[in-house]
Amino acid sequence: MTDVVRVLTLSVMIAIVSVPEVSPGVSLLGLEPKDVIDELGAPDRVYVARSDEVELASVVFFYDDFRYIYFLENRVWQVRYDERSEENVLGLSPNSSRRDVLYELGPAVHEDDDSAVFELGDHGFPVRVRTFFEGDRLVDTYIYRADY
Repeated sequence: MTDVVRVLTLSVMIAIVSVPEVSPGVSLLGLEPKDVIDELGAPDRVYVARSDEVELASVVFFYDDFRYIYFLENRVWQVRYDERSEENVLGLSPNSSRRDVLYELGPAVHEDDDSAVFELGDHGFPVRVRTFFEGDRLVDTYIYRADY
């Protein structure tokens, strides 16, 4: 094998390894219901989450791993993991401390006593994460499209 081929092979391997992993919550954003069902299977429950503004009501798929998929205009706009989830989300284990959350996600763009909001950058649309705390313990993580 020539030196050029070795260098090119090594460069490709480094590029593959250095591609950042996209969180499952982020990868679901923007999908249609059929795509979510293809990826996660049928939900265990389906319900409507209402807000004060009728046009912001969401259809929600609930899965038994305590993941909630929120749809608006037939696309996923938000994914929630509650405190019962055993999945590591964005490098955070369930019930992480506020300090661990700030360490993993960086400085918050907004923070108050019971929550913090972080920018995850552009994934074809702006993505944010909002974490909620009881005391120092992470109890809810919402990954959402900031353009909705």
